[in-house]
Amino acid sequence: MQTESSAKNNNTNNNLVPVERVNKLLLQSIDTLEEILKNQQLPAQERATVALKILEMTGILSQTNPRSPSTLISDAQQQINQLNTDNLTRNISPYPPKIAQVKSTFLPAVHVELQNFLSPEENQKAIEIAIQNRDQYIESTTTTKADKYRQSYVLFSQYFPELAALIQSKI
Repeated sequence: MQTESSAKNNNTNNNLVPVERVNKLLLQSIDTLEEILKNQQLPAQERATVALKILEMTGILSQTNPRSPSTLISDAQQQINQLNTDNLTRNISPYPPKIAQVKSTFLPAVHVELQNFLSPEENQKAIEIAIQNRDQYIESTTTTKADKYRQSYVLFSQYFPELAALIQSKI
């Protein structure tokens, strides 16, 4: 356990991380992220999450706040300095550490909702047909064959002409 005075001495000696080290870390991070994105053994959802986080961190998704590489390096340097300070004071601070909340950026969704698409009677009929034919459901998959990504079943219209006709007549 460090004393407050030794923590302060270490802090002044290690306060700044050379830009070369930050640049090297950024390049290594980019290489690592590229490998993750290329790895077909990882589920597509995980790779997509990594890609979106990269875009979010670089500001590409934020049209109102684009960030240059020099800004990213500067921000990273500040975060490293803050982490160094936090790590040195953690052992002597009686307060819990502060956890920064990062606001996620989501792409806007476009959707259409049809109110009362089926009447209550038609809805009941569709439910009954689906329940009566539950042994004929086919497990759905994704185009990437991601394991356990989508766990749902479908009824194909060619096997249920009555249900298909009902829904197609409404469309």
